[in-house]
Amino acid sequence: MYKRIFSIIIMICFMMGSTACSNISNKDSLNDTPANKLGIGSDGSGDAIDGLKHVNQQQGRFGAADGFYFYKSYHPANEMDQSYDNLMYIDYTTAKIVYLCNKSNCLHNDFDCTSYIPTEGAQGLFTYNDKLYRLSNAYSLDGKTVVPGLFVSDLDGSNSKMLYQLDSGMRWLRDFVIGEGVLYADVMVMEQLDSSGLSFGGDDSNSRILSVNLRNGKAEIIHDLTDQKIAGVFDSYIVISELKNGEITFSLFDTASNNTTTVAGKIEGTTVYAHSGQKIYYALSNTLSCLDLKTGDTTQIASDLPTSPDQIEIYDGFAVCEYSNNSGTQMHFAVDLSNGNTRVINLFKSGLDFKAPIEIEAEWGDYFLALTGYKIDSEYVDWVGVWQDYISEEHFSLIKKDDFFKGEAQYRSIEY
Repeated sequence: MYKRIFSIIIMICFMMGSTACSNISNKDSLNDTPANKLGIGSDGSGDAIDGLKHVNQQQGRFGAADGFYFYKSYHPANEMDQSYDNLMYIDYTTAKIVYLCNKSNCLHNDFDCTSYIPTEGAQGLFTYNDKLYRLSNAYSLDGKTVVPGLFVSDLDGSNSKMLYQLDSGMRWLRDFVIGEGVLYADVMVMEQLDSSGLSFGGDDSNSRILSVNLRNGKAEIIHDLTDQKIAGVFDSYIVISELKNGEITFSLFDTASNNTTTVAGKIEGTTVYAHSGQKIYYALSNTLSCLDLKTGDTTQIASDLPTSPDQIEIYDGFAVCEYSNNSGTQMHFAVDLSNGNTRVINLFKSGLDFKAPIEIEAEWGDYFLALTGYKIDSEYVDWVGVWQDYISEEHFSLIKKDDFFKGEAQYRSIEY
């Protein structure tokens, strides 16, 4: 059982929305909750971003100034053609989750609802200057009913319109950067493989940076990302990484001039790294080090990690590391970047029969918003002929950053 659930959890980490197969009801929409009384979008609650902001992996989740946007998915096992997503909003102040819909008695299951999204449309989300933007790869067979592109709406989901339609042969791929009134997105470009038509490649060989003006929707390809990835941002630069022959090198793409500068240093023997400011933090065996993007110098931070991590994220002067193996063993620990001291964080998700660390989703002042558990249900899958466990609901909580780093489960639960 746990292997099936664990595989679902891993998919959630990399897919565009959260898996939630609960029945859709008309409760908790923006029309009848305290969130609406706060006037989302009318008081400057959208992010006014200074400089550039990197959004990682297009997970369909975004932490704005006063709340958190994410997708909730409806995937009936026996009616896969009926799958769809809903845009949801977590109001930090009220600690409630609501549908991004302002209609009374709405079932949230068709295009009449502002929260309703075709499943393949659950791609990237971000807010900028009091507007909500959505990157969508969704399309319909007739090529007209639903088309892929960049959509913009008010922060409550109303007044949605397409700002930019993706050119034929393009697809939103992975990371993106926002700032200076522009979206810089990693896109995949189709190539002609044979006489049958266009086809997407399965790697980064056809990746480009597409810039889209958030005011008028004008777009152009500005950089070839062949075999490269967006790793982060630093000042007015987009940090780009390239893995070749076991080495990762970095370059700085200047968004003002479209020129690229190669960073002097490199990292070898590992693909586990995180970017923050002018530093690249990376783990090799039980050692954590950093590469300075300005000087190219490398500095060792800690040499006695509990284990070699699979993932690193940087929060509040700590490298938060996670490790897992094929037997299901998982570990969460944090490294103080100022002195190299390490502490194990024993905070695990509820609802599982094995230990899986909670996941930081966003920051809000002195708090983290974290994914702290799941509700697990079972359903009979006709076409397979077996009962299958699935995650019917994700549980989110606010936790003070100090409590998180102390490993103390002092949660303020977010209510549906």
